[in-house]
Amino acid sequence: MQVISGKKFKPFNVLIVGTQGIGKSSWAAAAPSPLFLGAEELDELEVDRLPQVTTFDEFEEQLKWVLKDKPKNKTLVIDTIDSVEKLLHKKIIADDSKSGGSMAKALGGYGKAYEAAESAMIRVRDEYLRKIRDELGMNIIILAHCKKVTVADTILGIQYDSYDAILHQKVNNVFSDWVSMIGFASYVAHQVDDSNSSKVFALGHGERVLLTEKRPGHPGKNRFNLPYEMPLDFSVFYSKFKAFYESGEVVSNEDLVRQIMSASENLKDLSLREKIVVQVAAAKNDNKKLTRVLGRVQELTQ
Repeated sequence: MQVISGKKFKPFNVLIVGTQGIGKSSWAAAAPSPLFLGAEELDELEVDRLPQVTTFDEFEEQLKWVLKDKPKNKTLVIDTIDSVEKLLHKKIIADDSKSGGSMAKALGGYGKAYEAAESAMIRVRDEYLRKIRDELGMNIIILAHCKKVTVADTILGIQYDSYDAILHQKVNNVFSDWVSMIGFASYVAHQVDDSNSSKVFALGHGERVLLTEKRPGHPGKNRFNLPYEMPLDFSVFYSKFKAFYESGEVVSNEDLVRQIMSASENLKDLSLREKIVVQVAAAKNDNKKLTRVLGRVQELTQ
């Protein structure tokens, strides 16, 4: 058995989540030689793209074409994965004459249709996207719109609103567990109180940021030692991505702890999260131990 040490460079695979019109596609368009495919209209972008798909089968055919014909593009962009999921749901419903036009009733109900959708997206990830990255050396950017969801925190015993990708949770897990970064694109807003009433307003000047760590209000994740907040500018991300592999510097203990705790929030097993807290406390200021803990947490969240 061969023990592998140190970082191993590979093209990035990232998921960018954000509201409609915030600039996700423009961010991806600045990536190295991008090739766009998906169900969104992209006529306004000055980029290479395949014809807009109208069925899930067309989407898979395009992925097969990329693997077979090996285009010279260096980045593959899925715009957007939630629009592709809608096509997949449409296919599952159409293929079942007893579905009644509903995913809830398709394939006999009891969540079977959503399990079929999960399996199809796992195929997209493992048979196409993973191979496109590892065999063709292309970066992968997956774009997704966001929705507001209500989160029940069993530890604090409270509920609160948060943002997440507009995907069924099973499909969301397929991609969020695989990618090396989840970036949440957001506007910078400031709270302003109305002096004449009890109303509170949110004001901003159009400044947009990319948030790379999970918080109660939004998704996030990164394995590139990125700062929590960056400008929504691909060049900023790319410079830091390359620096992650080029730098031989040791990550500080504080940053290691921050990354460990942020990554562990993606674990559903509360008892496992508690064990990680104990391990972090036991490691104290031991950089090597903290690095091993971070590596283990990242494996568990893949």
